[in-house]
Amino acid sequence: MGKKLYVGNLSYNTTSSELQQMFGPHGTVQSAEVIQDRDTNRSKGFGFVLMGSDSEAKAAIAALNGQDSGGRALTVNEARPKTEGGGRAVLFTGDRDMFQCVSESVSVLFPGGKDGPDELGPADVRKRYGIPPEIVPDFIALRGDPSDGIPGGTGIGEKTARDLLLEYGTLEGAIANAVRERPRVQRALREQAEQLRSFKEIATLVDVPVQRPPDRPTDYEAGAEAARSRGMNRLAERLQRLAATV
Repeated sequence: MGKKLYVGNLSYNTTSSELQQMFGPHGTVQSAEVIQDRDTNRSKGFGFVLMGSDSEAKAAIAALNGQDSGGRALTVNEARPKTEGGGRAVLFTGDRDMFQCVSESVSVLFPGGKDGPDELGPADVRKRYGIPPEIVPDFIALRGDPSDGIPGGTGIGEKTARDLLLEYGTLEGAIANAVRERPRVQRALREQAEQLRSFKEIATLVDVPVQRPPDRPTDYEAGAEAARSRGMNRLAERLQRLAATV
């Protein structure tokens, strides 16, 4: 599995080919791209390089971070999601599993509100479930989620799941303190401990390293054609109207 690197403070004259040559001595370069402005096609002064392995990525960082290139000191480090670099993300989804992603920089736009979708932040997740976003997978494991085929702990409903997590912090904390609970809950935590851990694993979202395609203007015409070929005629009509405005 490759490791993606962020390369900042590039000279505006640096090309993707030159970026690849720069990193070539330090390992296998699977891809190298200088990010360009979509309207002017001019470099934005940064890019991304995908090295063949973690060890090659570390070697490239050690060799190139801070080095002069075209009169500029390069910034080379592991690429991070946009929100870690100070950006903000909004996830439009009706899947409550995604509440675990909510933070000060990530919110969920949840459909179904009386006046349209509701934008949910950390305080809204706490208001709905009584727990912080980061332990939503623990909550799902205990309470269950029929839509995902997760039965949860026998006899443990939403209130009990919330109370356990507020008292013990995590699923593991609840299992470790099972002896302190009433017999029905104690039995579920003890006898189903491994199942509950499996349920949490199923409910927990994980990072998947996916290489993004190059940024480019939205091709509404092609989108309309693709939608129409799949029988999504209303979507095709909307995309066709958007294409006419570009």
